[in-house]
Amino acid sequence: MFGRVWFNDRLNSVAQTNNDLTDQLRAAEQREAEVMAAIKTQQDMTYKPPLMSANPGSTVSLLERTGAWTSARGVMMVSQTGTNALLLVVDLPLLPADKVYQVWLMKGRAKYNPGWFTVDSTGYGQTVIIPVAPFWEFEAAGITIEPAGGSVDPTGVNILKGDL
Repeated sequence: MFGRVWFNDRLNSVAQTNNDLTDQLRAAEQREAEVMAAIKTQQDMTYKPPLMSANPGSTVSLLERTGAWTSARGVMMVSQTGTNALLLVVDLPLLPADKVYQVWLMKGRAKYNPGWFTVDSTGYGQTVIIPVAPFWEFEAAGITIEPAGGSVDPTGVNILKGDL
């Protein structure tokens, strides 16, 4: 009788260990999938600038510093179709967690927000911009500092600006 109880307890213990290991394996597979997706995104972002700049019909616009941001600079590479662009910036200060850099596309007095981004500790940042209309419908682009999550309208300090 004691042998059967011991065996059943041992069997339950092995079954629980098996369930725990299965859960750990699933969690590890999920983390691996997330890491692989992040690597793929990074690879796409790394290869996009040379591909876009080598494509006939793509345009490159320089974003120049404004105000006290003496070393900041940026470049926007717009695809041939005008439906997306890659924004690269350097020498921007690292912002606190409650702030982001927000991109603005300007047409006349109207400003459109295609997104926001952050920079790394070296001041480098990049983001893909997909506008509400083709880029050739806009006159300029700018970057401001805004609250985390972005703003509906520009409220912060102008950092970079350039004609499109």
